[in-house]
Formats: sequence, structure tokens, C-alpha cells
Amino acid sequence: MHNSLTPSPRLLSSAKTDAQDGNLTRRNVLSGVASAATAAAGGLMATSCGTLAHSSSHSSSRSSPRSAGAPVAIGPTPPAAVKIPGGLEIRSARFFHDDRPFVINGMNYWSALPLSRQGNFAGWDQVRRDLDHLQSIGINTLRILGASEGPNNAPFRIVPALQPTQGHYDPDAVAGLLRLVDELGRRKLFAILVMNNFWHWSGGMTQYLAWAGEGPVTYPPPHPGGTWGRFQRHAARFYSNAHAKKAFQDLLGFLVPQLKSSPAVIWELANEPRGIDNTEAFRAWIDQTAGFIKVHAPGQLVTTGSEGQTPTPRGSGPDVVR
Repeated sequence: MHNSLTPSPRLLSSAKTDAQDGNLTRRNVLSGVASAATAAAGGLMATSCGTLAHSSSHSSSRSSPRSAGAPVAIGPTPPAAVKIPGGLEIRSARFFHDDRPFVINGMNYWSALPLSRQGNFAGWDQVRRDLDHLQSIGINTLRILGASEGPNNAPFRIVPALQPTQGHYDPDAVAGLLRLVDELGRRKLFAILVMNNFWHWSGGMTQYLAWAGEGPVTYPPPHPGGTWGRFQRHAARFYSNAHAKKAFQDLLGFLVPQLKSSPAVIWELANEPRGIDNTEAFRAWIDQTAGFIKVHAPGQLVTTGSEGQTPTPRGSGPDVVR
């Protein structure tokens, strides 16, 4: 893969299953990568988060699919990593900041994106008060939405969306994201920006599939008739749909260059992406997308957002160590 992957040395998990078809739904993962402290409710190394981080150095991995018909990474080779003053680095599977080992203490803060929206004066005041409090208790990293997709009247969504229609990026939402990242950088905090979502609550992969003509979103429960298994199988089709992947890459091409110099930013490809029955395309998409980000932002770290290996590999799909 583009840039080396750092696997989790330990994995403690508990899962729920769909009562109708038994497929995996969500899996909580605790990992101790890079001797990091676990982050509350989902940071880079915590429950329901990405445990696989692309380092800022460039090397190859054996996990890329090479079978006939598998997607092939295209585009320019990512340049050598460029150190950003104040940014995070990975050295020998450990995080470093300003040449010192760095321990992540973090939490999810999903509402930060809509609260920071330009014109949301009360929301922006709340964000800054929240950051004051979080810093006072030792939080140094926040996992936040970097994007959201789809109509604002769609069910089960965080709204308003940054991309309400394909290729249209709400200027107030974009301005809010940029000032949020600036504020975090000013405070010397780090931001794991979640750019896509295997699940439906921010639009994510199933919204990109809908835009690509793959039919309406097949919502899971509590939507009437919805099942987690059907939803996951549908979402996993994203990795094989060229139009859906291109629409997501267009979003990255719009946002990544605007944030490529920020020492605060760590890019996360998606929230809890799973290969399900499309694992080869899933792994190829990780290669392609991480490489695309590295072309534009060679000095910033990239994490997959995957939950890591599970007792049922088909349910997740990453092939980190083989």
C-alpha cells in the first residue's frame, strides 16, 4: 500500500449481530498502537476508530491485491514526506511530536463541524468553550467530521451537510471546517478528519452510491424493513463503483489542498470502512485514496479509519500483516 501500515499489537473487541441475518454490525476495538493511551469514545487508537495509520514515510506493503480484475492504483507516485513544523510523525511505530514521543488523549466530537458553520454564532461560541474544557482535562486530539453528504432532509443524518448535492460544497460549511482546523492548530491540538463513512449517518458511501445511480440508500434499522446485513453489503459496493469513488476523490481534491499545510490535520479515509464481500476492491481503494492524499499532502498522516482485524475477517477486510 501507499506508505507503511502500522498494525495494532492488541485487540479487544465485542460485537453485536443482526438478529435477522447474523452479519456483523459494529465492533468496538481497543488498541495500543504506538503506546498511545486510548481515546475516549473513538480517537485514532480507541473504540470504534481507525487503528491503522499510514506513516509519513513511503514504503510498500504486501496487502495490495494483484489478482486479475482487481482495481489498480493510478495517478502519480506520492512525493517523499515533507515534515510540517508542529505536526505529528511516525517513527518505528511510535508517534512523535517535536522530536518527542507523543501519547494521544482524544475523543470524538462529531458535532464540531455543523456547530462551527459560518454564521452559527452560538455554535461557534460553544465549540470554543468545549475546547477550553477539553484542553483543561488533557485532551490533545479530536476526531471530527471533515465532510458530510446528501440532502439535508434525508433521514438519520447529521445536518446541514457540507456537500448537499454531488460536487456542490456549502461555502458556510467549508468556511466552518477551515476555521475549526485553524482554531485547533492555534491551540496545538490535533484533528483526525473523517472524510467518508461506511455508515449512513453523515451520508457517506451509500450517498455516493445513490449519486452514482445505484438506487436509493438502503437504510438499516430503525428504518422499516431495513437490516444491517443488507445495508453493509450495499455500502461495500462503493469500492467497486468508479463514479462513486470519483465523486469522493473530487471532494478530497477540493479540501486536501486547502489544509495540506496545517500541523493539526490527520486524514482519516472513512469511519469504520468494511470490505464485507468486496475486500480486494476495498484494499485497492485504501491504496488509491491514501496515495491521492499523499500526493497533495505529503507531510500529513493518513489513517484508514478501519476497526482492524476481527474474528470474522470478511466482516472488516483489512489485510495488514499476511
